[in-house]
Amino acid sequence: MRRRIFTLFLFSTICFSSIIKASESVSILCSKDNTIIQSATGSLSNALYSITAGRTNQDAGAPVQSIRRALVYFEVAKNVPANATIDSVRLSLYFSRTSGVGTNVDLHRVLKDWGEGTSMQGGGQGATATQNDVTWLYTFNNVASPTSSPAWTTPGGDFDPTVSATIYAGTGLTTTGVDAYGLKYFVSTNMTSEVQGWLDTPTSNFGWVLQGDETKAQTAKQFLSRETGNATTSPLLKVYYTAASGVPTDINSELATTFTTYPNPATEYVTVTFGKASSEKVSIYNTCGSLVRMAQANNEEKLTIDLSGITPGIYLIKAGSHTSKLIVK
Repeated sequence: MRRRIFTLFLFSTICFSSIIKASESVSILCSKDNTIIQSATGSLSNALYSITAGRTNQDAGAPVQSIRRALVYFEVAKNVPANATIDSVRLSLYFSRTSGVGTNVDLHRVLKDWGEGTSMQGGGQGATATQNDVTWLYTFNNVASPTSSPAWTTPGGDFDPTVSATIYAGTGLTTTGVDAYGLKYFVSTNMTSEVQGWLDTPTSNFGWVLQGDETKAQTAKQFLSRETGNATTSPLLKVYYTAASGVPTDINSELATTFTTYPNPATEYVTVTFGKASSEKVSIYNTCGSLVRMAQANNEEKLTIDLSGITPGIYLIKAGSHTSKLIVK
């Protein structure tokens, strides 16, 4: 009997040691960002101010010239090991200004390289493009001879029509919730695949473009750019990757600062309580790293998970990068 207990203990120890080899993560600050301004001449840009997506109200009776699109770029290959498997990614942007109308903002993979110059205007109008600024028509503006500048194939930017991810940017009128100003998170399996592709083939990485509601005026959404110099509000790409075998790290890993579980030991259910309202994925793994149950909070402070069908034993419960032991009786 003692020999059997020792064998089970050794098996559990080996399995738990494999789980400890969890995914690593890296936070990558934006290397360049810019706003392209709809213009028939391709002469406007806004490199050093906040980035904007959507439409302003600046048509003034003329043909549509109010569309704004924001581009962001992150140096993935320089920050993630070349042999890594990307488990998940999260792009965070600080939503800072709106016309008051809540709309979706889509993310698309850019298909051509582009530049960031020194143009700057503290609003949505944009400024005269400087050397190497990206514009509505040109990827790298040539001040000496604008019409000879490298050009987009399609005015407004060349990007994959498939939406990488979507967020909702609200009215900015509340202090909490989906309508409030603050950090917004783009997360999707499409983004994970795209970042994996950028890691495997660095020359294919041209970043993403933000595209807001362009069907009507006054839908523009503004996000803080890298020029704020603040890592908590600048565009930030969080990458979770595995260089060796282990349990993948869940997305949204820092939305919950901590969590507790009760009852523990548990029988029919376990309740996970977060430090604040969260949209975390919560995963339960057995001692060998196999996923046995998953649930996701919906902007709430606690989540109750049904344990029916789970064999009594010792498990790991993970909410983002935080892990705790769970005993099921």
